[in-house]
Amino acid sequence: MKIKRYLIFFGLTLTCITSSAQNDSTGFLTKAFKALDNYSAKNPVEKVYLQLDRTYYMPGDTLWFKAYVTAGAKHVPSGLSNVLNIVLAGDKNNVAQMIKLPVIGGLTWGNIALPDTLVAGSYRVIAYTNWMRNAGPDYFFSRDIRIIKPGQLLPVASRQVRRDSIKKTDGQADIRFFPESGSLVDGIRSRVAFKAIASNGLGIDVTGIVTDDAGQQVAVFKSEHLGMGIFYLTPQPGKTYKASVTFADGSQCVVNLPAAAARGFVMNINNTDSAAIRVTVTASSSILNDPGQFGEVNLVAQSGGKIYYAARSKVTPAPLVALIPKSKFPGGIVQFTLFSADGEPLNERLAFTEPDDRLRLSLSPGQKTTYTSRQKVNISLGALDSSRKPVTGSFSVSVVNESVLNDDADAGANILSHLLLASDLKGYIEKPGYYFSDNGDARNDLDILMLTQGYRRFEWKKILAGGEAPVKYAPERSLTISGHVKTPGGKPVAKAKVSLLSSQGGFMMIDTMTDQDGRFVF
Repeated sequence: MKIKRYLIFFGLTLTCITSSAQNDSTGFLTKAFKALDNYSAKNPVEKVYLQLDRTYYMPGDTLWFKAYVTAGAKHVPSGLSNVLNIVLAGDKNNVAQMIKLPVIGGLTWGNIALPDTLVAGSYRVIAYTNWMRNAGPDYFFSRDIRIIKPGQLLPVASRQVRRDSIKKTDGQADIRFFPESGSLVDGIRSRVAFKAIASNGLGIDVTGIVTDDAGQQVAVFKSEHLGMGIFYLTPQPGKTYKASVTFADGSQCVVNLPAAAARGFVMNINNTDSAAIRVTVTASSSILNDPGQFGEVNLVAQSGGKIYYAARSKVTPAPLVALIPKSKFPGGIVQFTLFSADGEPLNERLAFTEPDDRLRLSLSPGQKTTYTSRQKVNISLGALDSSRKPVTGSFSVSVVNESVLNDDADAGANILSHLLLASDLKGYIEKPGYYFSDNGDARNDLDILMLTQGYRRFEWKKILAGGEAPVKYAPERSLTISGHVKTPGGKPVAKAKVSLLSSQGGFMMIDTMTDQDGRFVF
């Protein structure tokens, strides 16, 4: 399906055209379209999701999985990489096991045999392609598992200590504040989000009040979900503000809020409507009195490396408002950025749009409810699209003894939460599956998460400047074994014969020769 991209002029009059070049007097929006298209073509986004059979194992067990490798904003099966790396890492990130698997049509599957000697404790399954190393480990697939001793009871569902907590707190609870779209501006009512974490890196409930430098109370706040929440503040010229915070464990602290700017914009996004996103841009009085370079602004919304909405308007005393149909965007994170007329990024805000193509899956074990030992069980899997029409696809189903399950189905990570959410954000997301549940508060809590979590797939400044980081890691197209042949003194041996012999699965032998630098590759 071809998705149209739009250039909108917003203000008192709205005009919609489908070309980024038409009526673009400054040339900035045209430049933005071209720059992002060029960047995305050279830096396609690849993602990996592993469906594990469970998250609790004993030494000697087998960990089964199926892997999905996708590419692009639509998460289609990737044709970029044909090799997947899977690592079982210990509590201190030491590698316990590592395997490589061939990927065909974006799919692969396999298992990891856990040694009988494996020490009980916390482990992590990490999966990535060589190409994904260019984006960094923050975007790898990662899933925590537990190895328990034989006979050990499963721990009750709990929020475990995070090794990669949001911020090292040295045993103290911590809170951070995030003005919507980046900064507070004098005289403009702004939404301020906050996130409080305990010493273990997980969210903790808080309450608090905000006072100005004269001691006058101007706002109160209370966390709504996993230590996160919002309040509203209209900063006044010359005033400073601080928050007096009380954590759930009774500890307290006082935190200075970010200083308000005398000159700037505030971009507010209302994402409560199921059909449209409402964007409101308000300029400070200092800009209205003396616009300077801010007489005109541009609004750009991108998702997955493609611009789906762009708008330009002259700055007026009335707030600039755009009502954007959600149907313009694919499901997932949308990055809204406000630019000056000459392309300087001014504000940024993330929003999440629901995918409109979620499948309806069903499992049917037949009419029988009980079975004898080793009796064959036939299970039917049904898959319907959003209009309840049958679809074909590739699926994975794990069948395990429910006594070894300890997951909160609504809170644990799943393929939706990973591909649409966690894989595009830096930092740990607690209970990601919750945001895709039927809980009535989940959508509101997800919007607060968008205010407190950073999106750093790329930086607009670098893209617009044409600066591109060199690609260090090329896509692996086939499984390889490589190395060097050297003398005991370390001198490379050229034209040396190297043989590769199989150790199992039948006899196989391949020969090759080293090059002038003693290197060989199979």
